[in-house]
Amino acid sequence: MIFFIYKFLGHLFEGMKAYRGDDNRLRLFRPMLNMNRMANSSKRACLPAFDQSELLECIRRLVEIDEEWVPHSNSASLYIRPTFISTEPSLGVKKPSSALLYVILSQAGSYFNNEAEALSLWADPKYTRAWKGGTGDCKMGGNYGCALFAQYEAVDYGCQQVLWLYGEDHQITEAGTMNIFLHWINEDGGDGRWGCIIVFILAMQLLVIEHVLNEKHLFEHFTNVTS
Repeated sequence: MIFFIYKFLGHLFEGMKAYRGDDNRLRLFRPMLNMNRMANSSKRACLPAFDQSELLECIRRLVEIDEEWVPHSNSASLYIRPTFISTEPSLGVKKPSSALLYVILSQAGSYFNNEAEALSLWADPKYTRAWKGGTGDCKMGGNYGCALFAQYEAVDYGCQQVLWLYGEDHQITEAGTMNIFLHWINEDGGDGRWGCIIVFILAMQLLVIEHVLNEKHLFEHFTNVTS
């Protein structure tokens, strides 16, 4: 059977982690925010709506059953990937009539070499990961597949990740598989994501903390790279 996903990328996912604390208790970091983001991605992909609370409870129960897979380490975790794919059995370009929602678990260590003092980022304006009005703010498989070529070029130049730029003025949008925070010396920059930047859970929480503390040191902005 030929499914819609293989032809038109009717596919999205989330990325979460379960951590084991010093008290041996297992914890997830703000998992409901992942459910909210996944629901937004699902809507954009025209996949069916799902019960966010029920999915989160299924994930909680799955981690509970497989708790011994959560590493006893402060440098590793259990990666959780909820995945949602279209199972439309046709070649037509249309809204899927059926879909499959499932969860994958995998142990995960540090993504980069722990001995590295810093990471090198490759910024080349000839590549664009996302654009205004697109799906860059959703965790869709196609967003990542099309980024691989630039990622391997970055490796060829001795860099670990790509610093993605946008537009003629080379606005910084995001950096590969991680959050990026900049130390700014002025407030120049543009507001809003307009479909280009994924909603980072950690970044959101840092902004919330900043708001609670009423400290005006964290801002969410576009800024520019100049050569």
